[in-house]
Amino acid sequence: MASSTAYSGLYRWVDESGEVHFSDKVPASATKKGHAELDSRGVTRKVVNPEEIKKAREEKALLLASKIEQQRLEQIQHKEHEKMKRRDNYLLTTYEDENDLIHYFENKINLIIGNSKILKAQRNKLTKKVVKLEKKKSVSTHKATVNSLQTKIIDINATIKQYEKALQDNEKEMAKLTKNYRADLQRFIELTQ
Repeated sequence: MASSTAYSGLYRWVDESGEVHFSDKVPASATKKGHAELDSRGVTRKVVNPEEIKKAREEKALLLASKIEQQRLEQIQHKEHEKMKRRDNYLLTTYEDENDLIHYFENKINLIIGNSKILKAQRNKLTKKVVKLEKKKSVSTHKATVNSLQTKIIDINATIKQYEKALQDNEKEMAKLTKNYRADLQRFIELTQ
């Protein structure tokens, strides 16, 4: 029997009732509890205990996780590289020189500044209107007039809040635009030198 199974491997294990078994395959229960690998003469070549099995599985899992993480990092690097290539291509095809890029940035900033000035003027105008309506409301004795004035005040305050949000968005857009401009200008100089 030993010579015919030597090619495929021979294993020995003890089941839960203490009975010793020999086979060319290790059942799952023996894999979890441990078994012995035998050579062609039936002599124990290697004892595989549960701790070794557990350690081997953990090492295999760590190796797999490491490979997956490496692949993930490589994909991120590839995406970043492709993004950089697209951005470089955009810069080189859009702008003729540094002054062209600077001019574009200044125009965008001036548009945002102009928009912010209009929003501030409208907000200030509406704020003054709310003050006037509040004064009217405080001296009015007619309930319908007071309710109408209050509704107008609520509506105007909602519009003022929208203007405030738009002003905050403009500030964020200017900060983002400035950050991108600096990076683009530096990269453009690197690409064209």
